[in-house]
Amino acid sequence: MRYSAKGMHRTAQLTSILQSMIDNLDDYVESSDKLSTMEFELSDITNSMKENLGSILARGEKFNSLIQKSEMLKSSSQTFSSRARQLKKQGNCEKLWVL
Repeated sequence: MRYSAKGMHRTAQLTSILQSMIDNLDDYVESSDKLSTMEFELSDITNSMKENLGSILARGEKFNSLIQKSEMLKSSSQTFSSRARQLKKQGNCEKLWVL
């Protein structure tokens, strides 16, 4: 089978076009792989951020609880201090009556 010069030229053009398409397909696959990797990493980062925000909220709730307890303790200590002064005054008055 013999090829004419025109036929060989067309075959060369077709081969060149096909090679170009294969190269483009390889670039597309590589690009697609990179995109998939980026999507996976983004998903992983998003999940980590959600977990971190959940932890921050939990700590915030604990912090609010701690603030409330400290305010209650402060109020109780002020009441105790006031009552202790009253009892001390009352005790001093009773000592005076005894004398």
